Amino acid sequence: MTKYNGWSNYETWNFKLWLDNDEDLHNYIIGEIKKIKAFPNKDNKAYEVSNFLRSYIEDNVPNLNVSTRSQSVHGSMSDKNGFYDDILNAALRDINTYEIAESYLEDIKEDEKIEKEKVDFLHGVN
Repeated sequence: MTKYNGWSNYETWNFKLWLDNDEDLHNYIIGEIKKIKAFPNKDNKAYEVSNFLRSYIEDNVPNLNVSTRSQSVHGSMSDKNGFYDDILNAALRDINTYEIAESYLEDIKEDEKIEKEKVDFLHGVN
């Protein structure tokens, strides 16, 4: 399988890029992942985070059911169930949310380790 900038595909890379490049969105995503991570009865955190990310995608899909001049003149390519909807949904399905979830969880784990080392250093713990 061809990788894209270290990710499983372009769609995954692009989604992660957008999540990370919007500070408010990034902080929201990290906050929600930390809540999931802290929940004691969740065995597979990556699976839970992946489900959260998939829900985020589904909740934010733009409405393509908007009437346009070209729709009425040139057919149904832009209908809700038309070409553009098919292409968008195919791209969204290709986003590997599990891969992104694992990446976020690893980043948070690393951040927590660094933070613990800082606290230990400040308290003189070896």
